[in-house]
Amino acid sequence: MQFVRVATTTVRLSLLRIGIGWMFALLAFNFNRVTIADLGAMGILVTSLIGLHHFLSPFQVFWGRLADRYPLAGYRRTPYIAASALAGSLVFVVLPSLAVSLGNREPGAALLAFGLFAVFGLAMAANGATTFALIAEATTERNRGGVVAVTHTFTILSAIISAGVAAAIMPIYDPQQMQVLYNLTPAIVLVSLLIALPGLDHALHASSTRPA
Repeated sequence: MQFVRVATTTVRLSLLRIGIGWMFALLAFNFNRVTIADLGAMGILVTSLIGLHHFLSPFQVFWGRLADRYPLAGYRRTPYIAASALAGSLVFVVLPSLAVSLGNREPGAALLAFGLFAVFGLAMAANGATTFALIAEATTERNRGGVVAVTHTFTILSAIISAGVAAAIMPIYDPQQMQVLYNLTPAIVLVSLLIALPGLDHALHASSTRPA
C-alpha cells in the first residue's frame, strides 16, 4: 500500500511537468526555427527572447516566499502552480502572429515580444518554485531524490513528444497549422493540471500556519 501511494504521488507530481516540457520544447525546436529560418527574424533577438526566462529565474525566490506567506484559499502551492502554468500557456496563443511580426520587422514587435516573454519567464519562475516546494512537502527524504529524477524524466519525455507532435502537425511552415499547434498548449497544460493537482497539497492545507 505504501508503494502504491508513493508511486501514485510520484506520477501525479511528474504530470505537472508535462505542460512545462511541452512549452519549452515548442520554443526551442519550433518557434526558434520558424521565426529565424522561415520568417527571417533576427537570430540574436529570437534567441534572446527564448533565453529571457533564465534571467528571470531569480524571481523564484520571490514567488516562493510569496506563496509561503500568502496562501490562496488556504493553499500555498496549488493556486500558484495552476495560475503560473496557465498564464505561461496563454502566451503561446499569440506567438504565431508574433513570429510573423518579428519576421516583418514591424515597429513595436520586439517590445511586445519582450513583454510576452517576460510574462512567460515570470510564470515559469513561479511554477518552478512552487512545484518543487510541493515535491519537497509531498515526499519524504527517503524517496525525494527518486521523485525528482522521475519528474525530470517526464519533462524530457514531454519535450520529445512535443517535438514529434509539432513535426506531425506542421512538417513545413504553415501559419494556420502553426496556430493550431500552439493553440493546443493551454489545453495540454489544463488537462495535466486537472489530472495531477487536486489533493496533492491537501495535507499542507490542513496543517498550514499563518505567515510570519
